[in-house]
Amino acid sequence: MPGDSQATSELVPCPYCSEFFRRRGLLNHQRHCRSRNQSTGPIPADHEVTHDDSSETSVPSFIQEKFILGFGAPLLNTEGNGSSIWSERWRRAMALQGKQFTLPQGAIGRRFVSLLSEEMQLVVNGNETSERIFVFCATVLQRDKMTSSGPDIRRLISKRLDEWVEGRIDGLVQEAERCDRGLRTRSRQPDQDHKIRVFTRLVHSGRLREATRWITDRAGSGGVLQPESVTTSGQTVLEVLESKHPPQSVPGPEMFLDAETMPSMSDVDVTERHIAVTAHRLNGSAGPSGTDAEQWRSMLLRYGAHSTRLRETVAGLTRCLANGVVEWNKIKALLARRGIALDKKPGVRPIGIGEVLQRICAKTMAMITGIDLREACGSDQLGAGIKSGVEGAVHALSEEFDENEQSGLLLIDATNAFNSMVIDDFVPFNDDIDVLSAELELVTKP
Repeated sequence: MPGDSQATSELVPCPYCSEFFRRRGLLNHQRHCRSRNQSTGPIPADHEVTHDDSSETSVPSFIQEKFILGFGAPLLNTEGNGSSIWSERWRRAMALQGKQFTLPQGAIGRRFVSLLSEEMQLVVNGNETSERIFVFCATVLQRDKMTSSGPDIRRLISKRLDEWVEGRIDGLVQEAERCDRGLRTRSRQPDQDHKIRVFTRLVHSGRLREATRWITDRAGSGGVLQPESVTTSGQTVLEVLESKHPPQSVPGPEMFLDAETMPSMSDVDVTERHIAVTAHRLNGSAGPSGTDAEQWRSMLLRYGAHSTRLRETVAGLTRCLANGVVEWNKIKALLARRGIALDKKPGVRPIGIGEVLQRICAKTMAMITGIDLREACGSDQLGAGIKSGVEGAVHALSEEFDENEQSGLLLIDATNAFNSMVIDDFVPFNDDIDVLSAELELVTKP
């Protein structure tokens, strides 16, 4: 029966026994099953969440137990499988400059949004990988040097949409590469007329803060460095970035917090209204695909029922990521970052700019779960968003020093630890989240 096969595909096996459970009840079952099977350990899982382990770095068993206890799945310390045809198309599309047409209004825009919803739904259902979403946006919206008028842009986008529906994806990627090569690649010194045109465009699009920074010459403060540029230390920017990312090291068991029991995990309910609220607050530049926040906000809000359907699909994607264990290869493109180096004068700061779609999901989750996080962290972790937390910390420390002259403050910069340790070092497993903050502030008394 089709219904029976669909229900079976939603079941996930417990890594400690041979029983199958729905994702909602898997975590609660594992916490009880783990205590009964600590001597035998988890059994190999054989279900739909599979990974390519060809490049996987060995992870100690005690770390895997922590991850299974906390997340319901083992740690996958690998880049995943990048040999599929969609991975190759995605790498080629992400190498473009990211100069895209603004999606036009009317039937062409509605059709684009509708097809984008269909592609995203395939990812939510687990039938396709997230590379399809970003290859679609990058190739269909790729700017062409010889196409500038409104009717020509609509006709070109309509032709590309037809090719996408017909499955001529490789032809679209080749066309996007050809158009990208014809665009200007060298940055020129802007004259006064250029500054005025950019300022006017930013104001008309409602980006007043960016317009003010641009016209007052603050938008380029610091600036983005090129990999071959030479810093004041004599090293190239690429060499500095490599030094900030040394080889990973494996932590010892003593570095983890002990937690035998975990609170029950509740599923998060995300609706299209949550996505709409997040879309109104979107801002920022594009990720690897080149589709920026303004473009995504337009697609989510300005195309009527088609935008509503897209918001519902994004809400489904957010629920899928929040409430289940997702195969890494399915969402690798969604979590990709566009790496840049900022000139901090002096110094170089590496920045990873993620996809706007991933930022939408993250901002929505922060909006829904932020209250619970602030209540759990309280004053122990000011980064959770407690109101006036910094001011309160300053006053509390000032009073501590005023009352006892023997008090001292030890500041530990954990930057090197975050760069050199594998990420499992810094995953909290109980309420002592403040121990894992970026800078540990410890008041010592002799």
